[in-house]
Amino acid sequence: MLVSDKNKVFVKGHNVFNKFGPESYKNIEQFTELKNIPENCKDVVNGYSFSFYIYTDKVLACGCGEDGRTGTNVTKINNFDKVLIDEKVTQLCCSSVSSALITESGDIYTCGYSIYNGHNQNENILIPKKLNFDSKYKFIKISSGEGGYHFGALNENGDVYVWGHNRVGQLGINPREMKEIKRELRLDLDNDNHEIVLTKPYKLNLKKRVFDIDFSWGHSCLFFSNNDISLFGRNCCNQLGLNKEFCILDKKKTTEYFYKQNILNTHMKIDDVKLLKYCSLILSDNIIYYFGTLSGLRHSNNNDFELKQLKNLSGFDVISIIDNNYVLIK
Repeated sequence: MLVSDKNKVFVKGHNVFNKFGPESYKNIEQFTELKNIPENCKDVVNGYSFSFYIYTDKVLACGCGEDGRTGTNVTKINNFDKVLIDEKVTQLCCSSVSSALITESGDIYTCGYSIYNGHNQNENILIPKKLNFDSKYKFIKISSGEGGYHFGALNENGDVYVWGHNRVGQLGINPREMKEIKRELRLDLDNDNHEIVLTKPYKLNLKKRVFDIDFSWGHSCLFFSNNDISLFGRNCCNQLGLNKEFCILDKKKTTEYFYKQNILNTHMKIDDVKLLKYCSLILSDNIIYYFGTLSGLRHSNNNDFELKQLKNLSGFDVISIIDNNYVLIK
C-alpha cells in the first residue's frame, strides 16, 4: 500500500478479507488506485487481514474486525468503517489480532485480542483504549509486525516498552525469566495460562538511549546510533545476523531464536533499518544490505548470516526502505 504526493492510495497484493475494499479484486498484481475511499488520505497501514487509512480528522478501517482489532466496534468485515477514537492519530501499527495508535498528545491507545492488547484485562477491546505506562514522556514510535503478536513502543526519552508474545525472545527478554518479569509487573501468575505472554507493558533495562525501533513477525530491532543496532528474537533464517548452526544459548544449541540482544557494529553509517518476516534490511549511503532470506520462505536454502548487498541505488536520494522490492526516494 502506498500514498502518492497527491494523496491517492495505491494497493498491490492479496485482498484477503476485503482489506482493500469489497470492490477490489482478490489478487491485485500491479499497483492500482483505490477509487472507493474518501479523498486526501494522508497515510496507510497494511496488516495481514485488515488495513487502516489515516486522514487529518479520522482513521478508517477495512477488512477483518474479529476480536476488535480494527477499533471500530465492528467485529465482522469492516468496509471503511471509522475507528472510534476522539483523539487525533499521528501513527498506527497493527499486529495479527491487535492494533496500537499514537495520538497527537503522545499517548498510546490499543484495541484487539485480550492477551495482546496490553491492558491485562483478559478481554477483547473493541474500541481503542488508552494504555497506561510508568512514564512521563510522550511516545514517538509504535511498532509491530504484520502477522506478529508483540509490540514495542519508544518514548522521547529513548526508553522502550514491550508487551505481547515472547516465545522466541522477540521482546528482548529470556523466555525462562518471564515469571520473574511478571512478578515485577505484579501480574497474577496463578491464573496465567500464557506463560510466554506479557499482558501489560514492560520497560526494557537498556544501557543506551534508543533512537528508533522496528518490530517484525518474530524478531525485533533497536536502533541506538548510526553504527549500532540490536537484533533479537527468531533466527530460523539467520535474520539476526547470527549463524543459527553455531548459536549457543544457556549452554544449549539453538537454531530457532536468540533472545540476547545481538549488538551489531557494522562500521558504516546506517540510515534506516527494516525488518521483514525472515529478513533484516539495512540502508547505508543509498546501498541496501540484508541478513536472512529474501524469498519469504522459512525453508529457503539462501539464508545469509553475513551482511550481503541487495541493491546499489547510487544516484538516488533514498529516504527509507519499504520492503525488499521498494524504497522511498526523495
